[in-house]
Amino acid sequence: MTSGKFKKIFLLFGLCLSFSAFSDIQKIEYFDNQYYHPEEFGLRDLVFKVKISGLEEELTNEKIFGKIENLYFQVFWMYPGKFKIEVNGIPKGFDNRVEMLRQMIKTRMDFVIPQRLAPQMRVYTFTSKVEQNQKIFNGEDKTGKTPQRELQLIFDNKDRLISIKNMGSLGVNISKLKMDKKTWSKGKWVLDELNTEVTNLNNVTTTMNHKIKYLEENGLGLPETIIINTNYKAPGVDVKTKNIESIYTFSDYQINTQRAKQTIETAEKGLLKK
Repeated sequence: MTSGKFKKIFLLFGLCLSFSAFSDIQKIEYFDNQYYHPEEFGLRDLVFKVKISGLEEELTNEKIFGKIENLYFQVFWMYPGKFKIEVNGIPKGFDNRVEMLRQMIKTRMDFVIPQRLAPQMRVYTFTSKVEQNQKIFNGEDKTGKTPQRELQLIFDNKDRLISIKNMGSLGVNISKLKMDKKTWSKGKWVLDELNTEVTNLNNVTTTMNHKIKYLEENGLGLPETIIINTNYKAPGVDVKTKNIESIYTFSDYQINTQRAKQTIETAEKGLLKK
């Protein structure tokens, strides 16, 4: 295998990877470098809002919050990776529920600021092969430190990551990715669609399709909407599960205004005083 052939990719759903051979690390780093990271093009401070379709109605119907109106998330991010998520529109006194709502945004932060793969590769030992113009990397965690004991990465002949498969103590997770280049991405790959299928130990399968639409703001590409369609299938259930659709809408981007830095540092100082 030629040294230095993949170089940069984002982290998805807590995926932690590792290659033992230096040449293989260079290959993954190469793919990482071919993936779009807005901070490479000057992003240092970011503030934006997120709204989730149907969430206000869903929470109102629980009849414990009263009528929920103007519910949105305010996100503050600063380089190299600190962020703070505020939930606006929920009455005070529901701290646990607010934290659960924050997680809905936290798990989607990779769509805004993709994390890098190479720094996470400290546990797995990999073997690789080429089949039908695809590069296949099989990894194994021989230390037993992670729940994902085995995994597989597949890259196409353009060095795009097209598949991730995790196998571990919590079940099997298969992700399929579709990428393309945009007018604003400066030759880098951008994620357009992500399909995941997760089967847990009870053989309940959850499939999720993510379609991402971007906008260009100050020369940077950032999400405008993420449409997520979710289905659940349990063993022995013949009735087709109703599809659940959620639309995440991103707006009011503020780029490099130092507002995120000020907000995050003020929050950290407040915690230190407690």
